Amino acid sequence: MSDLLLMGPGPSPVSERVRTAMSRPLYGHLDPRFLRELDGISEDLRLCFGSTAPLTFPVSGTGSAAMETAVLNLVWPGRRVLVLENGVFAERISEMARRAGGS
Repeated sequence: MSDLLLMGPGPSPVSERVRTAMSRPLYGHLDPRFLRELDGISEDLRLCFGSTAPLTFPVSGTGSAAMETAVLNLVWPGRRVLVLENGVFAERISEMARRAGGS
């Protein structure tokens, strides 16, 4: 194994503490320890957002995935949407709203 440091958009050097944590064994998505942790995180998210929705949970994804999740939760067929386009990401949000049926 090399001492290669992978960089995503950034630069974003990773600390030794993080690399050590990431070398620990992983729990599967059905492991009881994972489910307990997810329950705690979900409860914290409900508190943070003032939600009582039982299906509140974190989703790992890109910024575009977050934008699409927000659009698809707020736009339905016939819903009027205003997006001020000033660049690629705003154009992407406009397209997501159109595909969700927004007008």
